[in-house]
Amino acid sequence: MLKWVNYSVEKAKALSVNISVDVFHSTIGRYLTKAIRAVVLADLALKHLDFLEKNIAKGDLEIRNEVKFPVFLLEKSRDLDSIKHQEEPFLTGQ
Repeated sequence: MLKWVNYSVEKAKALSVNISVDVFHSTIGRYLTKAIRAVVLADLALKHLDFLEKNIAKGDLEIRNEVKFPVFLLEKSRDLDSIKHQEEPFLTGQ
């Protein structure tokens, strides 16, 4: 991420706009940080695409891995569902 922060500061300097890290708390800084975040996420997406391509090349054609939750979490989930259903008439005013 620091790579993109430095890149954006250098680009701003090339446009004769003096931006330092202190400016990131201003309005233009918020826009700049949103742009940096977008670029970082785009880089991460490309990295994940590379991982996917490598897995497919190795013969891994699974679409998803099944998630197996521990039993105690499933039991807690059922308890929360029953509590939610008990509270619904109260919340809807019935």
